[in-house]
Amino acid sequence: MGRDVTAKPGRFKSFPYQIEPQESFRDPIVIETVLLWASRLGKTEMLLNAAGYCMTQDPMSILIQYPTEDSAEKFSKKFLNPMINSTPVLDESVRSEKSRDGGNTILNKSFTGGTISMIGSNSPSKLRQVQAPCVINDEIDAMEDGPEGDPVDLSYKRADNYRYSMQISSSTPTVKGSSRIEARMDATDKRHWHVPCWKCNHEWVITREHLDWQSVGEIEDPVIVCPKCGHAHDDQYRQKIVSGGLWIPTAPFFGYRGYWLNAYNTLLPAKKGYRNRLHQFVSEYLLAIEKSKTKGTGSLMVYVNTVEAETFEEKSVKLDAHQLSGLKETYDQEKIPDGVLWMSAGVDTQVDRFEVDVWGFGFNDNAWHIETKVILGDPERKETKDALDEYLLSVWKTEDDREIKLGAAFVDSGGNKTKAVYDFAKGKAGRRIFAIKGASSSNPYDNTVEVVKQGTSKKYRVSLIHIHTAKIKKQLYDKIRDSLSAAKEATGDEPEAKQTIHFGKKCDDEFFKSLVSEKLNKSKVNGKWLHKWRHDPSKGDYERNERLDCTVYAFASKHQC
Repeated sequence: MGRDVTAKPGRFKSFPYQIEPQESFRDPIVIETVLLWASRLGKTEMLLNAAGYCMTQDPMSILIQYPTEDSAEKFSKKFLNPMINSTPVLDESVRSEKSRDGGNTILNKSFTGGTISMIGSNSPSKLRQVQAPCVINDEIDAMEDGPEGDPVDLSYKRADNYRYSMQISSSTPTVKGSSRIEARMDATDKRHWHVPCWKCNHEWVITREHLDWQSVGEIEDPVIVCPKCGHAHDDQYRQKIVSGGLWIPTAPFFGYRGYWLNAYNTLLPAKKGYRNRLHQFVSEYLLAIEKSKTKGTGSLMVYVNTVEAETFEEKSVKLDAHQLSGLKETYDQEKIPDGVLWMSAGVDTQVDRFEVDVWGFGFNDNAWHIETKVILGDPERKETKDALDEYLLSVWKTEDDREIKLGAAFVDSGGNKTKAVYDFAKGKAGRRIFAIKGASSSNPYDNTVEVVKQGTSKKYRVSLIHIHTAKIKKQLYDKIRDSLSAAKEATGDEPEAKQTIHFGKKCDDEFFKSLVSEKLNKSKVNGKWLHKWRHDPSKGDYERNERLDCTVYAFASKHQC
């Protein structure tokens, strides 16, 4: 295949770790082959080989299922069609898309001896129309249970009438406890790729704990260290020992064979800008760690899932308000700290008041709580809105007598005071005062939803900002937790130096209880795992969460302004 399809164009030649799993596809004692693999290890090529085998060597009908119909179309256009077009025996066997009998379309192709059907798990009705002894499910962690249950299990029912069926499940993993590929792997013999040390011949599985760059002193020249003899393998020798590896089961075999492989075993070259693959791994890991300090754990999760082939286990997202009082600092909030360079306000709208929190922001992602303000009165009344407007025009002074005004204010338009908020925000975009609304996604791990997206309310003809509140709450909790850890480790005359979130003397117990009044819960609804922030006073949660909401809105403004 060409360069537009694969990083290793030309006639296919299996990497050593690809050989046994491909043989397992047709092994008569194997019910299902499970591939829990990192990205860019040649997994897609293996699935293509399985399809090609069933189209030429042992003709049979094939069912390939992806999470959505769009992803199934992408597989067909980007991978399957190029393989067919560049392989003469396949090209001759598959009917032309322009043939009059309609036997070949993007998602359905006829070939000599069978058909290949590609569907999305979000279209279960199409599954009932297919019978196929070869069933391939790819990226199953992105699939969701439908009204009839697990889409993977349902797809394998389409092969029940065939004595020698081929069943393959593959995916990179996602979140621990809700990963579909992890659950299927747990039922297998869990084979891992063991590599031999170049010096002592000890066989082990390469993981991040064997990746060493600190001892070398330069991230450009990291090594893989044998856990037995301590011999250091540079990237060239890493490739040699990977090429000499073998699959070893780590659990009993009961008909389900599983292969787990992380990207530390890749034999493909590094991307441009990196000296070698080990350099790339270390650089990407350190960058993910750095991003996690300021932008939440999303980048770290991507690294853990797609490079290490591990499910991501999130830290506890419930914070103890009593611990936060230990973060209180010496500034009195009458004159704000010199580190503040820009300020914004988050405004929560209640039926009888506006609640406001003002935050200051500076270099290195530092944030300071400046002030809490409650403006009593019905938000629909002019005097209440005027009082809020007057407050948002306030001027604060820093310790070095600089004057700072608010750079932005986000005002919640939810609840039953929507029109009042829109009326207040109309004409104030020049001051960066916007009405806001929470985005539809409640999943803090959902990278498909923008953190902040500007739009317009067509009904009220006013600028409207949609914010991904779930993700910003997650980032805020991570920031607080990191500051708690920094405070515990701090020593010397500046115990606050490593904190990035700062609270002044006016922040009392009620403030902290409200700030961390919600927790992130995971539950399964209609077969789909949902992560949702919840505030439940009946279960002991603090009854008021205005400080959390206002802080989230103030932090969200940084993404817009």
